[in-house]
Amino acid sequence: MKTVLIILIILFVAACAPNYEQIKDQVDQKSLVTPETQKPAEVIKPQNDLSIKLIKSEEFYQMGNTFMRKKTEGKFIKVYLELTNTGKTPLRLLDPSYFLVDNEDRIFERVDGDSLYIADGLNFGEQLQPGLNIKGAIVFELPKDAIGLGFVVTQYEEVVAAIPLNAAGETKIIGSDNTLRQKQDEAMDEIYDQSQDQWNEIMEDSQSQWNDMIEKNSAQWEEAINGN
Repeated sequence: MKTVLIILIILFVAACAPNYEQIKDQVDQKSLVTPETQKPAEVIKPQNDLSIKLIKSEEFYQMGNTFMRKKTEGKFIKVYLELTNTGKTPLRLLDPSYFLVDNEDRIFERVDGDSLYIADGLNFGEQLQPGLNIKGAIVFELPKDAIGLGFVVTQYEEVVAAIPLNAAGETKIIGSDNTLRQKQDEAMDEIYDQSQDQWNEIMEDSQSQWNDMIEKNSAQWEEAINGN
């Protein structure tokens, strides 16, 4: 039974693995269009009711926060996307898949768990309602010498788009992605502000109660003195 389970797991992993040769052949056949023929952030429409807009890209060598940080000896490329459901029913974002390809025909997949290190990650499997859109980013890890990058979108192992990454403008070099740390800092600032407001309310209530008690006691003392 254990042997059968292991075989099934292997078969499942193999079935889910991208067919890189097929992707490469299709990219070669399509060829990357030039920025002159591809408008910046032009909408990519896979074979369903999902439209994808390439917004911008950034390059850095580390991401995360103080406690959870990921570094590379190469470079990370962060691609910002906007996804829109143009249909009439909800979409589950299980497909399409995204890749980068360089001028040496090397294919790069999205970094596993990239959403753990950035604040604006695009979540795999998220549901998108009709007429709505979401914005998010995906991260790729590449060697430093990877140039001439193309952004590739596949659906059901078919290449539906292969465009230059710089169609959305030149990749901005930022050194380090600190979006996660910034988001956590903002959350801590908000918690601090809320705590400060609560503390001020407590102090104001305490001061009010103290003033009431002083006023009441003063009246009683005054009564006692006048009575004597």
